[in-house]
Parts: sequence; C-alpha cells; structure tokens
Amino acid sequence: MAIDFGTGPHSSSRTAIVLSAKTKTMIREIAGGCEYCDALHPPDALEVFQIGMLSGSPTRPNENPAHAVIVLCKEHYRQAFEGIIPKSDLKNKVANRPDKKKKALRTLFQTRTGAGVKEYRNPAVFSVGDPGKEKSGRR
Repeated sequence: MAIDFGTGPHSSSRTAIVLSAKTKTMIREIAGGCEYCDALHPPDALEVFQIGMLSGSPTRPNENPAHAVIVLCKEHYRQAFEGIIPKSDLKNKVANRPDKKKKALRTLFQTRTGAGVKEYRNPAVFSVGDPGKEKSGRR
C-alpha cells in the first residue's frame, strides 16, 4: 500500500520503505543463515542489513527491493555496519543468491502488504539536514 503524497513541494518520485519486524523475521527465515559466510544460524541470531535504500518508484516499477537487503550473522552485520565489509562485496553476495532464495524473497516483497512495508517516508520531507534551516518548498 503506497501513501499518496500528492503533488507539490512534498511530492517525490521515490519513497523510502521501512520493513516491519514481521517482514524482517520472514526474510531471516528465508535466508536460513548468514549470506556472507554461508553459516547456518537460527533466525533470532541473524540481522537484516540494508545495502541500499528500499524504495518504491513509479518510474521503476520492476525494481526489486530484495536486491537491497542481505541477511548477516551478528559479527558480519557489525562489520558491514562499520564499513569493514564493502558494500560491493555484499552486493556480489546478493547477486549470487540461489534462484530458490531469489524467488522466495521476490514473492515475499510482492505479496506482503505494500511490498513488506511498515510505512513510507518521503525523502523530500523526511531528510537529514540542519533542523534550524527550512527546506525549499516547506513552510
């Protein structure tokens, strides 16, 4: 379910997707283990790491949000978060997922309400910056 931001200064062609806890649990269950080291772990010992922004874009309807997430064990999650593991390595692991996992993740993102969405955030409205400075188009 997409939130319609309408037109005007608060509209954006892309909206960030926030995954719900239930969707993250389902992603961890599909992965079954760390996708970086291939070690098997129970779902509660895994973390979902976002490689890029999960987004909904009307101009790119075939964009697959599953390409922007990877499931990692706690140690590799920490290393990825700190930048020790480069994003390019994580993207290569995602690109080389087994077809069965690719299909399961694609199906999960397509069938979950709003592609596994908890909420949408419009980057034009909710972006990082100087809190004392008004954004152009905002009042």
